[in-house]
Amino acid sequence: MEMSDNDSILCYNKGCGKTFNPEKNIEGSCTYHPGSPFFHDAYKGWSCCNRKCIDFTEFLNMKGCTKGFHSNVKPPVEEIKKNEIKEIPKEILLIRPNVVSMKRPDIDTQMVDLQVQFGPNFQKQSEREGGKDENLQSKACENSGCSMKYSERESNPVCKHHSGVAIFHEGLKYWSCCKKKAMDFDEFLKQKGCTEGVHCWTSKKEVECRFDWHQTATHVIATIYAKGYDPSSLKIKANGIRLQVLLTLQTGVYNKDWILQGIIDENESLACLLSTKVEIKLKKAEPLHWTDFYLDKGTLTHENMTNPGEASDKIDALELNDL
Repeated sequence: MEMSDNDSILCYNKGCGKTFNPEKNIEGSCTYHPGSPFFHDAYKGWSCCNRKCIDFTEFLNMKGCTKGFHSNVKPPVEEIKKNEIKEIPKEILLIRPNVVSMKRPDIDTQMVDLQVQFGPNFQKQSEREGGKDENLQSKACENSGCSMKYSERESNPVCKHHSGVAIFHEGLKYWSCCKKKAMDFDEFLKQKGCTEGVHCWTSKKEVECRFDWHQTATHVIATIYAKGYDPSSLKIKANGIRLQVLLTLQTGVYNKDWILQGIIDENESLACLLSTKVEIKLKKAEPLHWTDFYLDKGTLTHENMTNPGEASDKIDALELNDL
């Protein structure tokens, strides 16, 4: 039985893709590529004829370089050996080091003054005394009842002021410390002070300063940006879990009492005074990661003050600069 022209089969030679009748398959009827395709640096081509192009459609339409018989045999597919397949673990177990946190010291442990260092660009107050701002020279004492000017402080070193509070009751005006009553408001303001003390040239109201902090493997560094602070009245104290900072500025007082999240070694901690800021470098007592600088006093209880549970048991990577 003869095969008709319609009973054709597909040629599997590379680059041919035509159908043929096996009975009419003669030598030279198939034009194909005997080599292998290659793709390199955006070029596409055949190893048998060294022809290459960039466009993929042009590569598919590239005519064969060899003539021969059509073939209905599919090219063999290379099998990947089982031993060449790397098994991917289904689950990766993260083994954390067994870190035992230290017991937090009592919040009322004695506070110690931190060591103080002067930064390279810091000018001591005595060196700046001759360049005082003119506004400060005309500034009056902040104590109630004292109107002494800053420029007159040397001739009147003693401050006479009212240590009590002003009381206004049924038309009468007086101070709680001396109770000299007056009806006229100007007469009340002119009442001389009844207490002797030290002049106060800065406002007593509490102010806020920009605060930032970061940490390394061994230290927690807090930065307080306080331009124009008075270094002579600076007070920084700490114990194992507590830090107190008192800064005096011309606009007021920056006063903070923080309960630290982690535990520090207060004897190895220090404060560095710079021209416009104060950096407090706290030495960690244990190599744990702090998730925050201080604990919120509004949510403090005896349990979380003793063991806050906020500090992560992640051990920070060691930095060579800390050694």
